Amino acid sequence: MLAVEGKLIRDLLVTALKQAGATSMLYGTGLEMVNKIMEYSPNIIFCEYTMESLNGIGFVRHLRRECKLKTPIVMLASRLDDDAQAKARAAGANETVAIPFSVQDILNVTKKMIEWGLDRSPRKLFFGPR
Repeated sequence: MLAVEGKLIRDLLVTALKQAGATSMLYGTGLEMVNKIMEYSPNIIFCEYTMESLNGIGFVRHLRRECKLKTPIVMLASRLDDDAQAKARAAGANETVAIPFSVQDILNVTKKMIEWGLDRSPRKLFFGPR
């Protein structure tokens, strides 16, 4: 059931990001994403609070402390987890978005995190796991 829920979340994210004029790239577990992020230098990163092999908190902490990454990170977390937002920010996430979320929620946080300016060329955005 969680795999299906994850697929629905990904599908909604891809739809929202396309509406924002961004390209998106999907990678598997948190560990796989770390390597791809360092390779592609995305403009914004979406991750889930609960991910395989490296949970969202560990993932963000690793990117901030070990990789010294400054890229904005948005963590998706269950609306029922009251501690998730505080834990995400303490780890280094810039924003959290509660699951379930709307397309407008994703558009709002994306626009907040990225300066679009006059250059409307597609941006690279990464999120996972897939």
